[in-house]
Amino acid sequence: MLQSIRSRASSWVIKILFLVLILAFGVWGIEDIFRGPGQRSTVATVGSTSISVAELNSEFRRQVDRLRPMFGGQLDTDKARQLGLLDRSLDMLVGEALLQQEIKRLGIAVPDDAIRQRIAALPQLKNEAGLFDPRRFELLLRNSGRSEGEFIAGLRQELTRDQLAGTIAAGIRTPSTLADTVYRFR
Repeated sequence: MLQSIRSRASSWVIKILFLVLILAFGVWGIEDIFRGPGQRSTVATVGSTSISVAELNSEFRRQVDRLRPMFGGQLDTDKARQLGLLDRSLDMLVGEALLQQEIKRLGIAVPDDAIRQRIAALPQLKNEAGLFDPRRFELLLRNSGRSEGEFIAGLRQELTRDQLAGTIAAGIRTPSTLADTVYRFR
């Protein structure tokens, strides 16, 4: 049988087929080199915003680290996945992307002065005299595992979210019939 395979493998048609097969596996195996990095690392796309695997992993780790003390330090990544923390992390990132797109659409912006004031007002960053302490800020960054840019970007997102929520809440009015009914009930 081996002899018959060898005799047929010497034909040009079989050699061309083998060459095509080798090239197909070669290109298929190293397609990431031709595509470029990061094209497969997208977990979700919300409008024009892409959520990467790295962002999802980072948010998932933050969620696990935040909940680990509630489980007596026994929460590992497998258990967290079973509890649905990975899905929750993705939902949070998708919601944040939607919110940020709406904020961008509305043109809501937070000036740098507001960021500086908010950082200076954080109680954990004040020294004994009640003044901003840069060393405490560096310690906070180190403990949170975030860079200064990431911290400021997160704070900026938080402040824009607060602005949007305040704008929405300011426009909400309770219908008078509902208010009268609740008042009479009480």
